[in-house]
Amino acid sequence: MRILFITPLSPFEIQSGGGVRTRMLWRALGHEGDVYTSVLGAFGDRYESKRPEALDRVKFVEPFNAKKIAIRTSLLMAMSAIWHRMDWAFQNKCWILKRLGWENIEFDLVVTRFAWMNCQVAAWKIAPLLIDIDDLPIEDFNTLERPYLPYWKGLIKAWLINRWQAFSLRKAKGSWIPNPFQMKIVERYCPCYYLPNIVDIPEEGYDCKVQHKFEIISVGSFSYFANTLGVDWFLENVWGAMHREFPELTYVIVGGRLENQYKEKWSAIPGVIYAGFVRNLEQMYAESLAVVAPVFI
Repeated sequence: MRILFITPLSPFEIQSGGGVRTRMLWRALGHEGDVYTSVLGAFGDRYESKRPEALDRVKFVEPFNAKKIAIRTSLLMAMSAIWHRMDWAFQNKCWILKRLGWENIEFDLVVTRFAWMNCQVAAWKIAPLLIDIDDLPIEDFNTLERPYLPYWKGLIKAWLINRWQAFSLRKAKGSWIPNPFQMKIVERYCPCYYLPNIVDIPEEGYDCKVQHKFEIISVGSFSYFANTLGVDWFLENVWGAMHREFPELTYVIVGGRLENQYKEKWSAIPGVIYAGFVRNLEQMYAESLAVVAPVFI
């Protein structure tokens, strides 16, 4: 069976939860057939050099050139709040396959990471579609955007995203989601199965009995703003009391794409170190006393 796996996250970059989930899914699909992987996004070229040369069925591409972006943005200016979610209207099943050089391959199945990626490439036109939903688009919106919008703008945008979400899910033959409480929402549109997040197994030789440093850490990609909000809340509401009680304790924050205002704010707090992007996290995990994962429920 030939499987086309379309993802914005590289299966070789596992410094975030989304990256680990992508890698695990990529590995699992490899047990079911021949997997052709497209890492589709603006940061694709950045990871090209890190791809093992033997894996010639993994390709990194940017989805559009500058001219197409300008034309599409102009046409959809009136719907700017959801422009990137309407890409499907401008696509046919060949554009992504031609970009990859796989237009002569007949795929038996296509799998996309995230519901929005399905629409960006019109994945359902290629082969029967399965979606790894991860977070529901309306959940992302309600968490990250809606609290900062005027009431009526938030109401209208939520309505549009709900309609787009339903459209995307109806195109799938099946889906997975890591939150079992959201399965009933998805099952209105397509079959849905619970696929929890699991940790990646450390490589052989990993030593968890190293001497610990007097530090705690947080790890996450700050391109997902909820991670920024969580760490910022922890610093404002918890860290001060901890550091007064344990003045030698250090809080190390790991993750790329953090906005400059937060870099400056956090780095100015006593005992806090912003380490940025770290390639190998295993040693940091082993040496730290604990991992801090602020979660809003």
